[in-house]
Amino acid sequence: MDVAYLGLHGVDTAAQYNMNTSTTTLGGGTAGQPLAALYGKTSAVTLFWAGFSSSYNALQAKIDRHFGGFNLTTAFTWGKGMDYQQGDDGTLLWFIGAQRNYARTDFDRTLNFTQSYVYALPFGKGKKMLTGGPAAWVLGNWQLSGVLTLLTGQPFSITASGSSLNTPGETLTANQVAPVQLEHGINTGNPWFNAASFSQPKGIAFGTTGRNIMSGPGLFALNASLFKTFKVCECATIELRAETFNLTNTAQFNNPTTSVQTRPPSPARPSAT
Repeated sequence: MDVAYLGLHGVDTAAQYNMNTSTTTLGGGTAGQPLAALYGKTSAVTLFWAGFSSSYNALQAKIDRHFGGFNLTTAFTWGKGMDYQQGDDGTLLWFIGAQRNYARTDFDRTLNFTQSYVYALPFGKGKKMLTGGPAAWVLGNWQLSGVLTLLTGQPFSITASGSSLNTPGETLTANQVAPVQLEHGINTGNPWFNAASFSQPKGIAFGTTGRNIMSGPGLFALNASLFKTFKVCECATIELRAETFNLTNTAQFNNPTTSVQTRPPSPARPSAT
């Protein structure tokens, strides 16, 4: 069994930065935009690859076991990634008080479990069963393999209508007004969380919730394959293979729609993948 601690710190990781939004005052409208005052420009001006830091810390464990023709590899990761921007190189949610953006990465998965296996079936020449004859040729040299993947959900923010902020470029998140109640609902009429825990902020003020404070549905995936190798001659072989992805036909869901303008929030949506 191998156990390791992994710690990474990224310096000047890429982000998109809007240079035409206020970094000091809420509610200034277009008059508060730096380039509006100088040149009358009110549209966003994006600085690509602005430098912000990131970090990743994880406890990783791996076990390899061999039982004759049965080989198992088990891997587990408990980790946390932190950054400022949306996605890999997206923009910030807030330019006023930019430190507030520092939160879990959009693609963070707290727990990651992977179980892979390869089983050489005990039939055929040199095996324990059916070592000769036509049965050995038909049933021999088959192997069964697969990968089981279990992941916890990715984070998301609870957003609200930003019109009351009157600050171009800024994002408004909701106020939390009660303890969060997770309902883990899937499909129409079954919300992922209780929307009554959040409300639309009033006036020119940021919401009380931060970035990526909740997690959506996890992932379960089992892929498997069955294959056999035929030796044609000393220098050539043929492989017969059957594969299946998502053997259990388990649905994978994206994060729910999370705006408090929609009550209740939309349930988790089927993943495009």
